[in-house]
Amino acid sequence: GAQVVMLIDSSGSMDRPYVTGNRGTSRAAVWGTYRSKGQIARELLAEYAARRPRDMNALFMFSSHPIPVLPLTDKPAAIQAAIEAGTYERGLASTDLGAGLIQALEFFKDQPFSGSRIVLLVSDGSAVLTIPVQDHIRNLLEKYRVTLYWLYMRDQHSPGLQPGRNGEIAPEQQVHAFFSSMGLPYRAYPAEDPTALKRAIAEVDRLQNLPIRYSDVLPRVDLSGGCYLVALVALALTLGARVVEVEL
Repeated sequence: GAQVVMLIDSSGSMDRPYVTGNRGTSRAAVWGTYRSKGQIARELLAEYAARRPRDMNALFMFSSHPIPVLPLTDKPAAIQAAIEAGTYERGLASTDLGAGLIQALEFFKDQPFSGSRIVLLVSDGSAVLTIPVQDHIRNLLEKYRVTLYWLYMRDQHSPGLQPGRNGEIAPEQQVHAFFSSMGLPYRAYPAEDPTALKRAIAEVDRLQNLPIRYSDVLPRVDLSGGCYLVALVALALTLGARVVEVEL
């Protein structure tokens, strides 16, 4: 198992269809006539969480502002409800990846280190990280001993994570270059269609399958029956003593 924070990009670009593998989409895709990248990603993440009942999962969303949805928990019903809650509304225009990642990492604050820790970033990565933000992210990843996985949902207007021959570097390529240069556990999975995303999630499932320790609050045990029995026995002894009592 693992302690997993799902960090999901809820910006407007995640409302678009996949670059490939989304049949029935016209040139000018109309919202509601196709399943968006974000919707399919949430469906597959829900399946991932359902397969791993021993995980502790948290959910964080981000667009122009980070939005905490669910703290770390091992309650399957709460996890599934949190994932499903974001499948209906459309995203916002901007993407603040830095703030979202920083606050998602803070979910591990004051949490006992009981096993593997990962942040599962689901985003098309069209964002810019300043130097102070990069330093903060690197420090938190190292402090909380977190592995970062990026499920990269490439937008149709993006060149991908690898720089092209023209020398121009897209924002997502800069983000990927920073993550790769941190010297910390990190891996990116390009997912241009639902099948690629499913393979990437399956790979994370395979890699993060170590023992995990966690504590839980057990429901109270009803002891009233035993107490009543003890009281009944004591009462019977008292009555018996009363019956055999001899007055002089």
